[in-house]
Amino acid sequence: MLKIVDSPMGRGKTSWAIQEMKNNSQKRYIYITPYCDEITRVINQCNCISFKEPKKNKADRGTKFNHLKSLLKRRENIATTHALFKFANCEIKNLIEQGNYTLIMDEVCEVVSKYSGLTNKDFDLLLKNNNIYVDNKGFVCWNEDKLDYEGKFDVIKTMCLNRNLIVYGKNKNMLIWNFPCEILNAFEDVFILTYIFEGQLQKYYFQLNNIRYEYYNVFKNKDRYYIAPMTDNKEDLEFIRNAKKMTNIHQGRLNNIGTPYKGNNPLCKNWYKKAKPEQLELLKKNIYNYYTNIVNGKTDNILWTTFKDYRFKVRGKGFYKDESFLACNTRATNKFKHTYNLVYAINFFPDTVIINYFKQNGIEVNVDAISITSMLQWIWRSRIREGLPINIYIPSQRMRNLFNNWLDEKLFIYVLGKIAS
Repeated sequence: MLKIVDSPMGRGKTSWAIQEMKNNSQKRYIYITPYCDEITRVINQCNCISFKEPKKNKADRGTKFNHLKSLLKRRENIATTHALFKFANCEIKNLIEQGNYTLIMDEVCEVVSKYSGLTNKDFDLLLKNNNIYVDNKGFVCWNEDKLDYEGKFDVIKTMCLNRNLIVYGKNKNMLIWNFPCEILNAFEDVFILTYIFEGQLQKYYFQLNNIRYEYYNVFKNKDRYYIAPMTDNKEDLEFIRNAKKMTNIHQGRLNNIGTPYKGNNPLCKNWYKKAKPEQLELLKKNIYNYYTNIVNGKTDNILWTTFKDYRFKVRGKGFYKDESFLACNTRATNKFKHTYNLVYAINFFPDTVIINYFKQNGIEVNVDAISITSMLQWIWRSRIREGLPINIYIPSQRMRNLFNNWLDEKLFIYVLGKIAS
């Protein structure tokens, strides 16, 4: 049974994991995290356990993945990134099983995404040449009599053998990349450290693959951390109520970016794509105005975000330097916990292709839950995680309403719905 350690940011999930590994040093662990600096933290703090990080080296033909395999063969404890773990295949699965490993996953991993690395023309060519076929579950498979193939489709061959690719869409003209759930089943134990699992795509992936899990909270007693099965929502309610005291949300004319109406959601990715230069210029001026005249923000205390492709189109004087920008999908880092003047200049929606993929398989995704969860993860990179107040400008009416409703506990059961108090 997988254990979802679902506790608010800053409550000690990572500290518990480090303590757990140090107290059970006879076990073998794979610890995965989004960022390299967190790997360093785990390696340094687990000083009684020898953790190894996969790196490029000549002995393993220069790739981190080959080094990962070597470390697994030697039964080493491993700390690595989500990005590398995504490449896990059948060989990795077998090595994990043989090594009796426990997985600790700091934050959810990308387990399903749109794949655009193969054109329709090349897909048809591979079908025509009998390199691939589509099975009755929609997986793209590589023909066994073509296993000696070497060429420009080597990556596709590997993904097919790993059951990573699924055909999707009415005309079956799209590909979905899927993390093989068999990898997770290879571990003796799996702990996933996150907050609001109901607002993560991994939750729906588990539902699709009939993966069972239990919810746990993390607690601290004096200098010790421990986890226990979740029985109520007291921890979440306390977290929300403290957050409300610490949050100053801008209310005023700077929010007049556009009102949502049918077919239009201001500040969503599609809005940015279609925005006129004067609309982007207005947003840039509003952010500058907020930092300069409303909160007197300085380079060392501001934090802002937008979609990556539009960062330089709305970046302006006063929030120009790179160190003040943080990607909107960032989580599991403490590097920005000194900041307190924030701008969240997006209206976040999960990818509609992925939402429709789940829907086609009979699974309804709570879009608002995913949106507010993503936003909360970003906000809690700031000093609010230290229990200190923040100012925030949220020009999107939809995101502002979601955040206000969350602070007012109106979204509590709807979004958090893990345990109904």
